[in-house]
Amino acid sequence: MITVQHNAHDQQAGFGLVEILVALTLSMFLMGGIIQVYLANKQSYRMTEGLSRLQENARYSMKSLSLNLQPGGYRGCLGAKDRNFVNTLAVKDATSPYDFGVSVTGNDGGSGSDTVTLRRAIGGDSIAVVNAMAHKSDVITLDASDPDYSRLQQYQILTISDCEVAAVFMITNDPKKNSMGTIEHKTGVVAPAGGLNEGQSNSTEYLSHIFGAKTASVATVYSSASVTYELATGAGGHLSLFASNQELVEGVQDFQVTYGLPLSDGSGNIQYLSASTGLNWPAVETLRVALTLDTVEDVNSNGTIAKSFGRTFRVRNRNP
Repeated sequence: MITVQHNAHDQQAGFGLVEILVALTLSMFLMGGIIQVYLANKQSYRMTEGLSRLQENARYSMKSLSLNLQPGGYRGCLGAKDRNFVNTLAVKDATSPYDFGVSVTGNDGGSGSDTVTLRRAIGGDSIAVVNAMAHKSDVITLDASDPDYSRLQQYQILTISDCEVAAVFMITNDPKKNSMGTIEHKTGVVAPAGGLNEGQSNSTEYLSHIFGAKTASVATVYSSASVTYELATGAGGHLSLFASNQELVEGVQDFQVTYGLPLSDGSGNIQYLSASTGLNWPAVETLRVALTLDTVEDVNSNGTIAKSFGRTFRVRNRNP
């Protein structure tokens, strides 16, 4: 029989206290490094996310401004500089959003932010006039089979235009209750409170032209829009850019607008002036917009980051 003897030194003795302390110290260093990497990545993510949000808000703001600034003053085939334009709406003062005789107006906010208002017909919403008016105050007969006709509403503002004359008026009857396409524009009818174009009315039924007679071209009716851009406190408690009381983007610190008018020397050069200089609004051809936006939320130890953006918009219908 073979007997195997085991030496006590061959048996596992386990970890000593010193070894455990060394292992714990190394683990702490490793955990500290991992935490530092995590915090750095989190900070980088917050920065990237904040700047991406800022850039997207800037792009969306400029796109919205472009959609309304550049087609400002559109009146169908009648140019914005043509004088044959009638605004039948009751207009209280020059700052009224219903003064469609002027396509661009604004207010200088002084040390604060500016406001700008654009008025135009909407080319995508057009309905043909199918019968000539009997006289210049007569009802307007539209193509009731046109899909755009079903979207018309009582108290909506419309522009009617051919290549000779254009006029703006408010619908005073309910188009949905009239399958014949007859649109009325009477006086003495006031848009009720809480609804579309609250308090608005027609000051006259006289359109100064018999539309539909085809003396110039086929008459067309367009939806009309008056959009005012301004800064106000949004739902999240931050300053936001609003378009006619609708919040577009938050985190807008400043909104400045200057207006380009041609120099009187006939050179064709443009000078940019603020609204406080008493502008000749019908002569405005371009607008220069400056927006300052921030990341809304803190992205570093200093808080938010702000950036400024600028763009010049050409009011196409104010140019030859």
